[in-house]
Amino acid sequence: MVAVRWWKSGFGRPNGAQDGPGYSITAELNAREHTFRLILMVHQGNPNKAGSQFLLCLNADPALNRRYAVFGKLVWMDLTDQGRFGYDEGKVFCTNTAFIMTGQSIKYLCPLLNSNLITWFMRHTSLNSGMGVTRWIVFTVEAISIPQIPASDQKSFIQLLDRILAAKEKDPNADITALEAEIDSLVYQLYGLTSKEIEIVEGLG
Repeated sequence: MVAVRWWKSGFGRPNGAQDGPGYSITAELNAREHTFRLILMVHQGNPNKAGSQFLLCLNADPALNRRYAVFGKLVWMDLTDQGRFGYDEGKVFCTNTAFIMTGQSIKYLCPLLNSNLITWFMRHTSLNSGMGVTRWIVFTVEAISIPQIPASDQKSFIQLLDRILAAKEKDPNADITALEAEIDSLVYQLYGLTSKEIEIVEGLG
């Protein structure tokens, strides 16, 4: 296996090589092949005892298939005028001025973080480049308050994301404005915004 340990605050072993996060996650094994740039959960022999440690595959390794849980990730850039979070399942890796997030509920987070409301919030709370462009640095993104809702309530967000991904795969220039508007509406409801507050956000002022 050619892989490296990959972690940041909250993702690796928090207190040393022999330590775990204090919780375990049930394995969600699937048929995805372990390919280059793919992120998987680490366990010590029991797939249902994985916690906060991850591996990043640096090349394809069929020996890992169906032995470790594989999941998607969000990739986003630092300097941008709005949320630009991309969902990926193993095709993308990044280095400078871009970031990767992985874990649970990623497909719920992707449309939420790309919404008008989160862009408005970041413009008013985050650092900027000095030229008016927002900096979406990891610690500022981590400060965003994300409602924890049941998996059943996440489905509406995930279905809209899947429709966007399918449309863009078929035609990279596909117009997804209506789908994005549906996501914004869901996000406004999620955070309980009033009609006046929505007007403020839509103006992005």
